[in-house]
Amino acid sequence: MKRLAIIPARGGSKRLPRKNLLPVEGRPMLAYPIACARRSGLFERVVVSTEDEEIRRLAEAEGAETDRRDPALADDRTGVVEVCRELLARLEAAGRLPDLFCCLYATAIFLEPGDLLASERRFHEPPEPEVVMGVSAFPLHPFKAMEPRDGYLRPVDPERVLRKGEECPRYLASNGTFYWARSRSFLERPSFYVERLAGHEIPYHRAIDIDTEEDLAFARLLARGMFRP
Repeated sequence: MKRLAIIPARGGSKRLPRKNLLPVEGRPMLAYPIACARRSGLFERVVVSTEDEEIRRLAEAEGAETDRRDPALADDRTGVVEVCRELLARLEAAGRLPDLFCCLYATAIFLEPGDLLASERRFHEPPEPEVVMGVSAFPLHPFKAMEPRDGYLRPVDPERVLRKGEECPRYLASNGTFYWARSRSFLERPSFYVERLAGHEIPYHRAIDIDTEEDLAFARLLARGMFRP
């Protein structure tokens, strides 16, 4: 079974400029998921998709291949689904479509090879999924959500906001680490939210979605302990 890792890493992030290159414990963030994918031993190819020359040089120095992304697919409106679909379509046309691919986020710095190995095994266990995504439990339950309205806070769900924590169902969400999918099925229906969807749960402290200065500060604080020899 052939497997491909795709790491989308554009250079034009707005909320946290140049975030994929920002250092955490002395290494650019992008270096961590590249190393994780390579150490897992799962992938024939680890490919970083980028339109940015500095990111391209870093990725290749870290041992990844690079795919020069069309700048039209590097704007704020383009998501990872479109990036993966375009690259896979080209591979299919060239007769090089892998059986499985894993879309790894460039800021998934706490992901471990064991996460990739365990999640890939789900494709070989009944019932066999079409997609396996990294998920985490909500740190605060959605039933407790409130929204500011008319100068006050109003419960989003007044009937359930008073439930005790142990009475609330356990909810999971995609945590911005990775998505596995069967390549051909994905090309037929380009979405990671499919009927046969499975999850690999990752503790919240290893699934920090880094989009803001606050996220980065929190990740750096965690990394001081987690990456210490």
